[in-house]
Amino acid sequence: MKQFIFYILFLISVHNVNGQLLKGKIIDKETQEPLIGANILLLQKSDSTLTVSDVNGLFSFKVSEPIAVLKVSYIGYEPIKIELENVNTEVIISLTLDESNISVNPIIVANPFNSNDVSFNRKEFQVLAGAYEDPARLLLKAPGFSTSNDQANYILYRGFPSNYVNWNINGAGIVNPNHTSNAGSLSDVSSINAGGVNMLSSQVIGKYNFHSAPYGFPFNNSIVGASDIEFTNFNNTYLNLSLVGLEAGYGYSGKKLPAIQVNYRYSFVGILTQVLGLDFGGEKIAYQDLFAKINLIDKETESLTAFVAKGGSFNNHDIIQDIDKNASFKDISDIRFNSDILLSGIKYKKSFADMVFNGVINYSRKKDQRFALTPILSYSSRNELEQQLLSSVLKLDKSWNSANIRFGANINYTDDYINRKLFNFAGKINEFKNLNFTPFISFQQESLNYYFDLGIGSTFNSLTGNFLIEPNAKLIGKIRRDYSVELAYRRNSQLLSSINFSYGIEPRETIADHFEVNFKVNKKRINAFVGAFYHSVNKLLIEENSNYSQFSGVDHPFIQNYNFTGKGRSYGSSIGASIKDLLIHNFDLTANYTAFEAEFTNSKQEWIENTFNFKHSTNILLSYELNLKKDKEILISLSSHIRGGLREFDIDYERSFYAYQVAYDFSGIPNNVLTPYSRIDARILYNIRKGSYRKYAQSLSLDIQNITNRENAAHNTIDFYSGDRYLQNQLGMVPVLAYRIEF
Repeated sequence: MKQFIFYILFLISVHNVNGQLLKGKIIDKETQEPLIGANILLLQKSDSTLTVSDVNGLFSFKVSEPIAVLKVSYIGYEPIKIELENVNTEVIISLTLDESNISVNPIIVANPFNSNDVSFNRKEFQVLAGAYEDPARLLLKAPGFSTSNDQANYILYRGFPSNYVNWNINGAGIVNPNHTSNAGSLSDVSSINAGGVNMLSSQVIGKYNFHSAPYGFPFNNSIVGASDIEFTNFNNTYLNLSLVGLEAGYGYSGKKLPAIQVNYRYSFVGILTQVLGLDFGGEKIAYQDLFAKINLIDKETESLTAFVAKGGSFNNHDIIQDIDKNASFKDISDIRFNSDILLSGIKYKKSFADMVFNGVINYSRKKDQRFALTPILSYSSRNELEQQLLSSVLKLDKSWNSANIRFGANINYTDDYINRKLFNFAGKINEFKNLNFTPFISFQQESLNYYFDLGIGSTFNSLTGNFLIEPNAKLIGKIRRDYSVELAYRRNSQLLSSINFSYGIEPRETIADHFEVNFKVNKKRINAFVGAFYHSVNKLLIEENSNYSQFSGVDHPFIQNYNFTGKGRSYGSSIGASIKDLLIHNFDLTANYTAFEAEFTNSKQEWIENTFNFKHSTNILLSYELNLKKDKEILISLSSHIRGGLREFDIDYERSFYAYQVAYDFSGIPNNVLTPYSRIDARILYNIRKGSYRKYAQSLSLDIQNITNRENAAHNTIDFYSGDRYLQNQLGMVPVLAYRIEF
């Protein structure tokens, strides 16, 4: 891609009392060449007009009102929005958008037209505290989000389990992209959607989005929401050394050959254990990954990008000798865990006179193997998990004036396999093969005072043979210039892969309805919102004559009679505010609070609090940017996250010893409440820039997760020596020191 920078020059002059002529030119900053075919949308109270720049990059509008809004977009460049006030003189406005510039921008929700979406760009997740070079971990700072264990990037949202979240690249699905996917799990086996470290380094990610329900099309087959990764288009050469990994990148952005970006990373912990032979309590962890992206077509009206990423990790654990405290099943076992991941895909975009076609195809594969040997119990087990996903999203947008109609389809073919072997028995095999096909159509219209999106899709799953109708609607109305009300609804469904649980049950679609309303204030220095939400979930798997529900996210290896009549719900409200330049310049504050209840029904249709019903969360984020002198700056970020405690069922000791893992007693309800979770993170970043386009730019960063070293409660487990229950805690303080230089 050409560099993500462009200028827009607006030349405004008065022609008569009733009308003014707005003229402008769009050029590329680096080449100074005009950009042909850029979309420019003029929004006024009375009407809206869409035009495109001509062969000289020029455009013009007749402006009939003193206040107007311009929205400009162009392939390969970041879209922008400009507010024009009291247009009655000739002015020139120069705007620069450059994703390589690092700045602190605390956010509540990123897109004013998508209040239920959370977005972090590359600048933010390389600056904000507690990132751990993984943008998914920053979700803790957004309203209603939390995690169940600091060792992994589990995504908990408004009391829902993480099973109802999926991963995407460029809008199309992928398998779990995380190294060491057994990290932080109760049973120490693979998680389907989380892990210790994202195999896609923050050095190659340009933007991370979480589209939470009620999201719009094309996202589907995810009750709660979708994590979506977009790669950076800033191709550069660099060296990044950190306690997460040692990595090097090479970028080429020439005009004669296709632009490329390559990145290789090897874990720092792997060097300590494999090369230097350091012992971390009998545990050895290592991972590595290789990423490559190439722009095969890079034209003004057409682009084609391909990528491939390959990663591998292992997590080996030796029996802990001379245990003088509680011993979990893991402590008394030799464990060998290996994982291999492949991610690949292509992204194509073609612009016509009044239409734009977007197509994405991803193929991904993941294979995990875990072998455990426990001599003291004469026990051994082997788990083998394989995931394959072929996913495609196709969209055709036709625009006229302020309206847009979109035709598209989301297609996913899933092939999952898991084999659990105990001792030398044949093992328990679960297979899941399904074609998920969702064609959809949606209509969007926007003016200065309103925006609405109305769509409908039909989801088909080959495994069940069911067709499901899934509508969505969103309306944003501007009350006054700085005040707006947003209403959203979506019906969606999800067919959970049978490998999520140990029981081999043929799954059925879970169906949910989502409602949300927000009132927002958007001023120059202050943004604020207050909102309410209600999520209703139906056709959940429940066990008859017990209190087990799949909504709890807990495994139940001894499930017997079951049906799909269970229900779940989450309802509550959020409030938040963001203030720029608080008290002093470049000192910013963001705060938000969410309160909710998450419940499910048992076989008697009685409502029970869910295991992930942490009830409330509070986030505070402070950031400060200090410009020392030319090309040097210090950025400081401090954040806190507080939530209520998670809930657990009582442990079934007899079944736990029989299954060689913690099993629960579902005759009762999850009344065991863990202590509340709280964490304070801090980050300080020192930047040195030299020359144009960040050549030889350097940065030194210290990112500390949990600076108070508080060990939050993880879960209760069993001492396999005494048979007693004890509490296992999460990680304490984790400092990550990093140095980066660009060439």
